[in-house]
Amino acid sequence: MRLFSRSGQAVIRWLILMSMTLAPLHVALAEPVDARKLRVAETILLYQRRNGGWPKNYDRDETLSPQAKAMIRQDRNNNDTMIDNGATHEEIRLLAAAYQASGDKRFRDAAQKGIAYLLTGQYENGGWPQRFPNPQGYAKHITFNDDAMIGVMRLLRDVSRDAETYPFVSDDV
Repeated sequence: MRLFSRSGQAVIRWLILMSMTLAPLHVALAEPVDARKLRVAETILLYQRRNGGWPKNYDRDETLSPQAKAMIRQDRNNNDTMIDNGATHEEIRLLAAAYQASGDKRFRDAAQKGIAYLLTGQYENGGWPQRFPNPQGYAKHITFNDDAMIGVMRLLRDVSRDAETYPFVSDDV
C-alpha cells in the first residue's frame, strides 16, 4: 500500500484501515479475555431462573451495581425463561467456557441445570416451544425464528460430541 499520493487518498485510506484494525485490539487489550469471560459468567448466574433457564435480551456484558444485582435476584422465580434470541442455549455455552477457564463449579452446575431445563421443555415430537414452562399463544409453538430451536439442537449436538468443552455432562444425558 502506498502511504503518500498526490491527492493524499492513500494516507487517508491507511489511517482508516489502521483505526479499524487497532480499535478492536485496544478494546480487546483493555480486559483480559478470561477476566471478561468470568465477569459475563457471573452476570449469567445472576439471571438464571430457578427452573434452570434464562430470560432473553438482557445485557450479559453490563456492569451491575449491588442494587441492580439485588433486583435481579428477586426475579429468580419469574416464568420468563425461553430459547428465543439465543436465550438459555447461549448461556450454557458461555458457562461451559467459563468453567473451563476457571474450574468454578458454580458455572458447571448452572450449565447442567440449563441443560436439564432444555431437556424438560422438549416436546414429545422432538421440538421445543419458544418459551416454557407453561407457554401460551405464539410461544407454545415450535419456532425456527431467531434460530430458537436450531440453537438448542446445535448445543445438544455439541454437548454430545465435545467431551472437552462439556466434560461435566454425563453420558446418561
